[in-house]
Amino acid sequence: MGTNVSNIRDFDVILVSASTMEAMVEDCSWFKNLCGPKRIDLMCRLLRMCQPFELRFIGSIIEDLAKKDYNYLREDEIKANDRVEQQQEFSKLTDVCDAVTRSKLNIYLALLHASNTVCSNILYNTLTRCYLEHIRRMATFSLVDTRLDAHVLDEIHLLLTMAANHPAFTFFQRQQLREYLNTVHKLVEAQQSRSHQVSDHIIPI
Repeated sequence: MGTNVSNIRDFDVILVSASTMEAMVEDCSWFKNLCGPKRIDLMCRLLRMCQPFELRFIGSIIEDLAKKDYNYLREDEIKANDRVEQQQEFSKLTDVCDAVTRSKLNIYLALLHASNTVCSNILYNTLTRCYLEHIRRMATFSLVDTRLDAHVLDEIHLLLTMAANHPAFTFFQRQQLREYLNTVHKLVEAQQSRSHQVSDHIIPI
């Protein structure tokens, strides 16, 4: 009895589809397990590679998904885009190690409108002061700030990743923020390396 060529082709299509679905599940799982800064940076890179109609379509999906949190985030969004509010919050700020400060900076950056250059300038100056006060000194002079533990560095890493990709900042500002981000990334890697070395020398009981 002869083999049905059509059935073989259908079976091949099923195998390819199953293999593709499995790869997609693995990709989604890999993406889900990435840290926040890497997820955001990857998403921004992928979006820049999209065609105009793809971007409009993705924008519609994001807009619909964001509706469920609109009322919850509305008050913070107003504050994030209010020049007076930002000046009161960040005019004298230099301590990025403070948990409340980092939380506000992350929230304000996430909710900052793309066209709000006034508030983005305030945030840029704030981030620059914080960087010069803590991060650059550590990187340049190998100083150890005991408050900059792994969790704090991860949050600063996230903060600068969002800032370096945010459209409200000018091209020059994003380039400068990217330099700050690269410095923090090196500090994160150095800290992870030290942690691995310590764990390798722990003698199990």
